[in-house]
Parts: sequence; C-alpha cells; structure tokens
Amino acid sequence: MPSVSGIRHLSDQLYVIVFTNRSTKLGRQVEALEDTWAEFQQNPSKGTYEELMRFAPKAERAMWHTKAIDAAERGNLGSLIELLLETKETERLVRCLQEASDSALEGLSHYVTEPAAHRLAKTRPEVAARVFRALGMRILQSKKSKYYAAALAHFEDVKNC
Repeated sequence: MPSVSGIRHLSDQLYVIVFTNRSTKLGRQVEALEDTWAEFQQNPSKGTYEELMRFAPKAERAMWHTKAIDAAERGNLGSLIELLLETKETERLVRCLQEASDSALEGLSHYVTEPAAHRLAKTRPEVAARVFRALGMRILQSKKSKYYAAALAHFEDVKNC
C-alpha cells in the first residue's frame, strides 16, 4: 500500500490533470500551462514532461523543452536520466552521467541506468563503461548471490566498451 505522502502526491497529480483538462475545455490554456509547469517543477519526470508538452503551444515547444530540461537538472538524478533518454538529449545525458559520483550511480535502479548504458555503448563507450561498472557494483554491494551472474554480465559489458 502506498504511503500517506505517496497517496497525497498521487491525489495532487490527479487534481492537476483534472483541473488542467477542465481549464483547457473552458478556454484557459495559459492557466493550464502554468499549472502543468508548476507540477513539473515540483516533480520533474517523464510523465510530467509529457503533460507539459501537451499544453505547450506548438510554436513555443522548443522553448518549453529547453526550460523543462534545465529545471529537471536541478531535480532527482534518476528522473533526469529517464527524461534525457526519452527526449534523446544525449549530450546532456553524457554530461549528467560524467558529473554524477560513483555512489550516486550505484544507488540508482537498473531500470534507469541500464537503458542509459546501452544507449551510450557505441557512441560514448567510456561513459557507458562507467555506468555498467556501477550496475555490477550495485549488485555486489547488495550481496544477493542470485544476481551475481548479472553482475558478471555487466562487468563483461565494461570490458567490451
């Protein structure tokens, strides 16, 4: 069962979606855009980015994209990596991963880091190798022997990079 704060966050997101949909139906696109921007700033993620781009006027989407990515860089590392992968911001992704500490990378879920490592394996092998190493170390540090084969596979990926 989700925590109380998790339920509160989900209800806040639902309110924003309902409110912004109602606002756009009433012709208040500017208000809907402001609300989704406020939600994105609070919780920069792939989902809130998609919602923001849905309300951004087509002529201003490039500006809103840049503004959103800049704001996301000040947020959660895992959400930022997912967003940069989704938006194909490869150079920003590389910079983000280079600036992250080893312990920060090791602390991230493999659902976030593995796609990033695979995306960068051919174009930026030195960055991909660092991420694969973090994936392997995360498994070893958790001391879960049933995943040691996966850790070994990640270290093989490092060698192949």
